Amino acid sequence: MAAREAEIAARVDGRLANINFTKGQIVKKGDLLFEFDVKFRQLTLDAAQAQQKVMEAQLQLTDVKLKNAEALQARNVSSEM
Repeated sequence: MAAREAEIAARVDGRLANINFTKGQIVKKGDLLFEFDVKFRQLTLDAAQAQQKVMEAQLQLTDVKLKNAEALQARNVSSEM
């Protein structure tokens, strides 16, 4: 029977790689209880960086299209669309 019980929760989302305690084991503040899989976090970061590059490319394309439309309108050679 445990002398004390504590609710534990991770501060970050992720996939567990290791659980470093067993049921009923005495642990103290500062003990390493869990280890997260860093590959999962790296994949999440890589995906976010790839999405950022896509968005930056779309922004650049939109900027080029706007400048082309403004140049055509200044020459009076564009349609109203």
